[in-house]
Amino acid sequence: MLAEYEADHHTGMDIVGISEEIHQYTSGYPFLVSSICKYIDEELDREWTINGVRQAVQVLVKEKNTLFDDLSKNLENNKELYDLIYDILIIGRKRTFTIDNPTIELGVRYGYIKQSEQGIMVSNKVFEIRMCNYFISKDESLNPNQVKGVLQHDIVEGG
Repeated sequence: MLAEYEADHHTGMDIVGISEEIHQYTSGYPFLVSSICKYIDEELDREWTINGVRQAVQVLVKEKNTLFDDLSKNLENNKELYDLIYDILIIGRKRTFTIDNPTIELGVRYGYIKQSEQGIMVSNKVFEIRMCNYFISKDESLNPNQVKGVLQHDIVEGG
C-alpha cells in the first residue's frame, strides 16, 4: 500500500522504515493501519516519517470511533476480561496463555490479546495505549488521590 502511495505522490518516504513503525503500533490490524495512514495523509501534511507515524498514533488513540467504543463496552460487559487485561497492563502480572480458558478465548476472538513467549500480551500498542488510558481514567474516577499505571507518552515515545 505504501509503495503504491509513494509511486503516486513521490514523498521520499522510507517505505520499509515507515511500514515497520506502523506495524510496531498496529501489528497489522487493518483499521488501525488505515487510520494512521489517513491521519498522516490528511491531517499531518503528509509527514511520512517515524515522527509522523507517532503523531498519527497520538491522534488515533484519542479518537472516538466504533472500534474503541466496542473495546470499552466489551471490557465493561465482561468483568473477567476486564480483570485479565487490567492485571497484565496495570498490575504487570504475567498470565499463562491457554485458548481453552473462555476468558482468554474471548480476548483472542475480539483481537485484544495474543500469545507471547511470556504468556498473554495485548495484541498491539494502539490497543495497549487506549486500554491503559481507559483503566487509568477509571482508577482516577474511583480514587482521585491515587494514580497507577503508565502514561500514553511513555508508550508512544518508547520511555
